[in-house]
Amino acid sequence: TTSLRTASGALVRLGMSSEEARKELGQAARARTSAPGSDGKKVGRKEVLTYRGEDGLYAVTLSGGQVVKIVVTPKRD
Repeated sequence: TTSLRTASGALVRLGMSSEEARKELGQAARARTSAPGSDGKKVGRKEVLTYRGEDGLYAVTLSGGQVVKIVVTPKRD
């Protein structure tokens, strides 16, 4: 998906800054970070933040200082 609505009503969308997205999303239920590039810089580094919503799980991928991917996994009964 290209965006998600937070519980407070804020909209998190592809391309927005990582800092702004973190502020809107709050504390993640789970966070994963990939290793930095072989040169030790943060280039190529990705962070996946997972949030629980009423209708499922949201995985927000941050890279290069912005939101690059949002994956929704619907809750199934």
